[in-house]
Amino acid sequence: MRGLMSSHTIMPVLSVYEATSSMTCHMQASVSSTLSRSDHSVNLSSKSSLENPQLFEQLPDTAFEGILESYISDAAYYELPKEIMQMLKEPWLREGGKRGFIRELCQANSRSTEEVEARYGEVGPKLPIKIIWGADDKWLPVEVAHRLGNALKTKEVIVIDKAGHLSMIDQGARVGVELGLWLSAAISK
Repeated sequence: MRGLMSSHTIMPVLSVYEATSSMTCHMQASVSSTLSRSDHSVNLSSKSSLENPQLFEQLPDTAFEGILESYISDAAYYELPKEIMQMLKEPWLREGGKRGFIRELCQANSRSTEEVEARYGEVGPKLPIKIIWGADDKWLPVEVAHRLGNALKTKEVIVIDKAGHLSMIDQGARVGVELGLWLSAAISK
C-alpha cells in the first residue's frame, strides 16, 4: 500500500502560468463572442477587465452563464450532455460565483511557479507518474503534456484521441483503463 501513497497521475496538470495564459486567452475570446451577441455594454475582452472582477460582476446572469457555458464547452471534445454541463456550471452559478470565476483566472495568471518547476525533475525518478492528456485539448495543447513529461522525467505520457481537456468525460472508459494500468504498476512496485 505504500506505493499507492506516493504515486501520482497527472491529467492536465502543469505550471499554472502556462495553463492560465491559455485559459485567459480563451476567456477573452469567450467573453467577446458572448457579449457580441448581447446588448450589455461592459467590455470584458481586455486583460485589464479580467483583472477588475467588479466589471465582470456587472454582467447579467444570463450573459455570465453563456460565457461560462462557452468556456466549459471548449474543454470537451464532444458536446456535453445537459446534466454534465449543469454539474460543471453549478459551482460558478451560486452566490459569489461570478467573482470566484474571474478571481481564479486572475490569481492563477499572477502566480509564479518557477521555484516549483525547477524541482520537477526530482519527482519522476522517485514516484511513478503517468500523464494522461486529451489529444484535442483546446486549453492546453498536447505539446504541453510532452514538455511536462520531460520536465518530470516521467516514463509515460498517454495521449487520448477524441478527448479534450475534459478527457475523463470525453473518453471515460479509456481514462479508466489507463488509470487501472497505472495503479496496477504502482501497487506491484
